[in-house]
Amino acid sequence: MVARNVRADGGEIDLLIKDQGRIAAVEVKTTSDGSDPIEAVDERKMSLIARTVASLDRRIDRIDVVTVVISLTGVQIRWLRGVD
Repeated sequence: MVARNVRADGGEIDLLIKDQGRIAAVEVKTTSDGSDPIEAVDERKMSLIARTVASLDRRIDRIDVVTVVISLTGVQIRWLRGVD
């Protein structure tokens, strides 16, 4: 992990990570109500993330989304690379 909760241009990047030599901005969405957290990453949210990434002083190679679903039977994590 390079950084977390990075604020810029009215937005926030949850995580900046280094993965295979590249820097990724990661949006993390969690639900515990049975819904799919990816639904919260709509066009408006992606636009805000892209604007925030563009305003950073460092090069970002891609945008990833990590979804976490918490239920009575356990935790399911998905890592979607390069959603931009």
